[in-house]
Amino acid sequence: MKYLLLIAILITGCANEAAEMKEKTVEADSAIDLGKVDLPVPENLETDSAALEQIKAKLDCMECGIKRDDKYENKTSLRYFVDCDTIKYVVTYDPEKKEVLESELVETN
Repeated sequence: MKYLLLIAILITGCANEAAEMKEKTVEADSAIDLGKVDLPVPENLETDSAALEQIKAKLDCMECGIKRDDKYENKTSLRYFVDCDTIKYVVTYDPEKKEVLESELVETN
């Protein structure tokens, strides 16, 4: 009886190890080298990237960070909050023309 119990424990342990090895192999086989795959770029990211490039050129800043104003309700242009070399602006950008329409300095206290 002792031997049957030992054999059952041994078989169960080996089965668990085999399942873990199979799972690791499946994970390794399904891994993709992201450096070699062309992933689709979200449309917002492309637009924001183009806007950042135009805003940096227009405002002539070295360090520039932008955040899109999602509450802005104009269908033809986008509004961004811009931090350009620690100076804050509100910039209106036209994604169709790919140009900065307006930039307003935000007063800080």
